[in-house]
Amino acid sequence: MKPKLRNCPVCGSSRLKLLRSDFTFKLRNKVVVVPKLERYECAHCGEVFFDYEGIKRLEEARQPRRKLARSA
Repeated sequence: MKPKLRNCPVCGSSRLKLLRSDFTFKLRNKVVVVPKLERYECAHCGEVFFDYEGIKRLEEARQPRRKLARSA
């Protein structure tokens, strides 16, 4: 069972939203999109929190880019 965050660990706000949508980030000036990534986002401070599965998916999205950078 997935633990549910009730308050933001950073600012203490109870204004957390559970989102499941595409998550976009930049890695070495390239845009990386992880589709349908579940995460909590604080509406007060903007901090984003991922569970273990979310972190694994983010790392998998980074891997091909990291391998290309090492071989260059």
